[in-house]
Amino acid sequence: MKLCGNSSGDSGVRRGLRRSNRRRLGPEAKRTRVRNTLAGTLGFVARLLGAVVLVAGVFGMVLALYGWATTSPRFAVTEVRFQGIERAAIHELAPLTGIKQGHNIFMIDVDKVEEQLIEHPWVQSVVVRRDPPNHVFVALREYEPAALVLFDSLYLADPMGTVFKPATAGEELDLPIISGVDVNGGDEPDRDEIMRGLDLIASWRAAGPPGGMELSQVHLDPIRGFSLTAVDSEGENPVIVHFAEKDLSGRLSRFSSLLELLSETGERPREVFLNNHRRPQWVVARVEE
Repeated sequence: MKLCGNSSGDSGVRRGLRRSNRRRLGPEAKRTRVRNTLAGTLGFVARLLGAVVLVAGVFGMVLALYGWATTSPRFAVTEVRFQGIERAAIHELAPLTGIKQGHNIFMIDVDKVEEQLIEHPWVQSVVVRRDPPNHVFVALREYEPAALVLFDSLYLADPMGTVFKPATAGEELDLPIISGVDVNGGDEPDRDEIMRGLDLIASWRAAGPPGGMELSQVHLDPIRGFSLTAVDSEGENPVIVHFAEKDLSGRLSRFSSLLELLSETGERPREVFLNNHRRPQWVVARVEE
């Protein structure tokens, strides 16, 4: 026996049953749902307003603290302390800082102060920092003079061959002079030439001053090589010595031997030639008459 049914009719019955099983909200339940939704929204808004008030309060405190710190006499500068000064003068450096007694320490632009101080010819590098409540600390590094360089005038050069300032009267600097430096058609001397002169000075000192003589000048000549002018311990009796750069230590040794030989006869050399390329062992000297 077959059983037949209408599937579309069964679906309609099931939908009707689901609709009848749904819970219908009464007026009071609806009002409760609205109140809960409104309470959640108002709580979020309250928390948001609280955060805004807190941030505004903190910002106001920061502004008040900034205003107090930048105007209070407690932070007025009373002293600028310098470190690393050997040759630069404080009366020259102090005006360059632009800092005056009574300035607020937090209103000082330390970067600008550094830029102004680096303009001093002796200052190679500088660091400026605040030292609350009343001091500003300035740490300087000065150039180290290694030689005087002569081109249109006398200038000071450091061990790296950098010319950093003109030599001025009153500077007590007992330094050898490097002359004959090429300027390459410009206003600045050739740094490589200066380094060549500094290397020759270093070689002289490494070999030990012959006869106790002191090096006074190094002259560079693109054709004849170079010459050294040496003086005695009193800075007198100059001797000009012409060198070739090859085997410089050996030539310096022969110069020392010449001085010893002449001292035995009481003679003094005026000019010595140690630049014979074909016969490097030869030494030719002109002595005082």
